[in-house]
Amino acid sequence: MTIKLPKWQQDAIDKLGVDGRLYMNMARQSGKSTMVKDWAKTLEQFAQGFRLELSEGTVFGQKYYCVEPQGWIWRNFEWKDMVAWCEETMEREPDTITPNLRWYVNGGQFWFRDEADRTMFVMRWV
Repeated sequence: MTIKLPKWQQDAIDKLGVDGRLYMNMARQSGKSTMVKDWAKTLEQFAQGFRLELSEGTVFGQKYYCVEPQGWIWRNFEWKDMVAWCEETMEREPDTITPNLRWYVNGGQFWFRDEADRTMFVMRWV
């Protein structure tokens, strides 16, 4: 499952032409195609930075609810804030993964034992 941008944000991005058509037209007119292509790529990555992929997994035989932040914005700007929020809201993440942890981070994902905790996390970061 993918959490998408609110309609007004998606409309704004669509109007900017993140798919590259607008920027390629600008590039043809300006002769700065490499610069504009890089700009379009950065903008596209920015638009993709607001996605949270939801999944489920099993750890020590127990079902966990997962959230994987997608895109460079999460990784570069908000990852530490996300971990800090979980520590303040739920409890500090231990250094090692043991059975029945309420939450932990592993493999670029946040793993939550309870679906309600995952929902609270998603609502905070959307």
